[in-house]
Amino acid sequence: MALLEISKRADSKAQLAFQAAPKESDVWDRLCEDVSKSLRDKVSGFTGLFSSLVGSNSNPESSTTSETEHTAPKGIYGVTYQRYPIASYVQLPPVLAPFVQLPGLDHILLIGRPTADVSGGMAGYRDVCPKALRAAAPFLIVLDRPDIKDLEPKYRWVTFPLAEVFKLDVRGMKSIDDYTKLLSKKGRWNFKDRQKKFNNAKVINHEYVDLPPGSTEMVASLWPLYKSTGDANGFCVLSEKEFADFHLNTPGLTLMLIRDVAAEGKLITFCTGVRVEDTLMPMWCGTDYENPLAKSCSTYFNMLYEYVKVAIADPEINWVDLGASRRQAKTSIGFQGYPVSAYIRCKNAIMESIVETMAADYFKPSELIADP
Repeated sequence: MALLEISKRADSKAQLAFQAAPKESDVWDRLCEDVSKSLRDKVSGFTGLFSSLVGSNSNPESSTTSETEHTAPKGIYGVTYQRYPIASYVQLPPVLAPFVQLPGLDHILLIGRPTADVSGGMAGYRDVCPKALRAAAPFLIVLDRPDIKDLEPKYRWVTFPLAEVFKLDVRGMKSIDDYTKLLSKKGRWNFKDRQKKFNNAKVINHEYVDLPPGSTEMVASLWPLYKSTGDANGFCVLSEKEFADFHLNTPGLTLMLIRDVAAEGKLITFCTGVRVEDTLMPMWCGTDYENPLAKSCSTYFNMLYEYVKVAIADPEINWVDLGASRRQAKTSIGFQGYPVSAYIRCKNAIMESIVETMAADYFKPSELIADP
């Protein structure tokens, strides 16, 4: 199953979630009073109020910021930044529900990788996300390492820690033997046992191939397995349209395909490899749980081992990134946790106070990400 599907809240979409329980504070009272009054007025007035609070611009093209716009596209959607609907990923008190239904006030722009790792960071977030999207976003979140001191003075920034992202540093590794040296005694035994069962050409066929943009037939064949895996685990991160758009349009994708030889090459497990700079991210996955080989041949873990082999063999890859959550499983195969924090852009003091209050009182990271 997908690394971000293991827990339905184990991806960057779950980085901002709150419990719907208002706090008696001056900031909260002020917000609710303003909202209640606005709800009795025209929608236009309501929109104007919240826009003034968050500093949002509902028309992306009307931004008057002095930043120079580049003609070339910035970043890759779904890889260096993503846009998420607030209504689906943030729990707010009922009085605030109308906010997240209004055009221009209905989404979060997250500038980070889909694994919840850093993309541009505070120093380079402008370089990996289009200006129009940044200007229009009512809530913009930048992922970076903790304790960044040199924050952009144009805005106020509220910071809170997220779960660790688990990565493997393959710099200096010349062969898979260098990788196994990092493992515990039990980890090495598991590796050998899993690989022995997996590397049987009469039972399992596996290949690592490119996925050129526009590979309609291949993408269509992957969707049912992705969907069934998500359903079995309670949550599909991507809709069918999002899955197709990402796989058909994102450049540089690869596929790890694991097939059942006896079943005429029927797919058991697949995983989409996403490459960003010197990092390889095994991302969207699917496994046929009904096939007994999925368990007996440990196709999921062996798929990860195969990605490690790919990274070691490529001199331009320094990291394999498995994302957040499932600490025990990932550390057992040699991956280490690296801390990441979220930096929320606030355009004025009122928004800063609101975000600080809600983050302090309603953000419960232990309830969002499975990290035993």
